[in-house]
Amino acid sequence: MKENSAYDLSQFAPEREPRAPRVRVVKSDSTRKYQKKLNRLRLRCVLLVVLVAFLAIVTVHSRTKLDETTTAIETETEHLTSLQSEYAYLNYQLESLVSLKNAEDYAKNELGLIKITGSQIEYINLQHENVIEANENSSGFFPFMKYLFSSIAEMFD
Repeated sequence: MKENSAYDLSQFAPEREPRAPRVRVVKSDSTRKYQKKLNRLRLRCVLLVVLVAFLAIVTVHSRTKLDETTTAIETETEHLTSLQSEYAYLNYQLESLVSLKNAEDYAKNELGLIKITGSQIEYINLQHENVIEANENSSGFFPFMKYLFSSIAEMFD
């Protein structure tokens, strides 16, 4: 064999330990059931975490919107209050310009007028008779309407 030793490569190969037989673990039915329950429990936990995260995000978003809306309402309320204050001020100025006392003062001081008294009132009667004069040439619709309107106007005088 010495002659064939040049071709013998087993001399250069690392020494091997004897190989141990392969052991295959066979799971029993109870172990499989336990693994299925464990997997379902893990899935439920993941779903619960996702649900809680979703609810937290929705709560934060709704709280943010509520705060923004509240701030907008407060801003508009302040604006409304300032406008109401301005309205009250302008109404006061208008009333002071148009008040009867100011009109009386203007009439007395600027125009030289005085208040009327009962002794200054005279009643006169201008109508002595109830006479209707008719023009013979006036006939038709328009003269009748003119007569009707003048009669109504006289009733209110």
